[in-house]
Amino acid sequence: MRTAPPRSGFARFLRVVRNTMFWIIGVILAIALVIFVWLQLTPWPGSMVIRMAFDERAKVVQSDLVKYVPDGVDVRQDIPYRSGDADALLDVYTPDGVRGSGAALPTIVWVHGGAWISGSKELISNYMRVLAGEGYTAVAVEYTIAPEGQYPLPIEQVADSLGYLDANARALNVDSSKLILAGDSAGAQIAAQVANVVTSSEYASSIKVESPIEPEQLAGVVLACGAYDLSLVNAEGSFGWFLDTVLWSYFGARDYKTRPEVASASVVDYLTAKYPPTYITVGNWDPLYPQSVEFKAKLQGLGVDVQSMIFNPDFRPGLEHEYQFLLNDQGRFNLQRMDAFIDGVTDTSLPFGQQGPPVR
Repeated sequence: MRTAPPRSGFARFLRVVRNTMFWIIGVILAIALVIFVWLQLTPWPGSMVIRMAFDERAKVVQSDLVKYVPDGVDVRQDIPYRSGDADALLDVYTPDGVRGSGAALPTIVWVHGGAWISGSKELISNYMRVLAGEGYTAVAVEYTIAPEGQYPLPIEQVADSLGYLDANARALNVDSSKLILAGDSAGAQIAAQVANVVTSSEYASSIKVESPIEPEQLAGVVLACGAYDLSLVNAEGSFGWFLDTVLWSYFGARDYKTRPEVASASVVDYLTAKYPPTYITVGNWDPLYPQSVEFKAKLQGLGVDVQSMIFNPDFRPGLEHEYQFLLNDQGRFNLQRMDAFIDGVTDTSLPFGQQGPPVR
């Protein structure tokens, strides 16, 4: 009787390796499938990745601004401006010696950017110190970022912050008769919308957000690198995944393109001749450059007073998104131009510098 030869130890080893590799590949494919399905069902994972990247970049910019921060700025932090809303906090920056004096300074209320899904008032704190050093009361407003909070909550929050500042103007050294509403990137879009809420009762009614202040209290608007016409957003391009993620997060719907809320957020389509005097800036290499050009043209067509620092397309070195925070030569000149605009609309006297680079 013949017996089968014993199995080779090496053959058994190869079989174990093969089975293990099949198992590992299966697990990887299963995880990839779960992630793919998850990304189709919710914007959360994508928005968290973008948030981490954006916030890290903002921290670098914050660090670079330290050398421009003046001495003698007083800060009041984490002031609640909306009852029952844990995110509704603001920070107030004033020149030293102003607190408790009753002095009412021209006030810049700044809404931070971050693609609606990142950023914080802390990440613009050094820029607020720079503004306070220019002689303003500078207010950094916190709002609920997406996907934790969705449209129109940030519009409601920022509008309510204006009401709080009006009601507490004396204690906070705010001139509530000469408010400047400002913002950068997504914050500029929010600020532009809130300005329209304040000055157009029809628009306010249409999006169901009430203005807590009178139109004449809003002396001007300062907008940096914002998005004002969401119909111009090209989700099919190289930034398609990014744009899909942030807009899905903010508007709370995978099919955001067909939602009426998105149309109402395209504030360029709802502007009126009552819109406040506006200062607009954007870098010439900013993907949102066409948005500022269109917004300026629409306001001018309505007869609104518009000043701008929109760099010509051929200007070099090219200026990227949020260039104004860098405070290089162009950033500092923008600050001078912004000062001059605020000086004009608030009837105050702040310094204005020399001629700068070619702008529109």
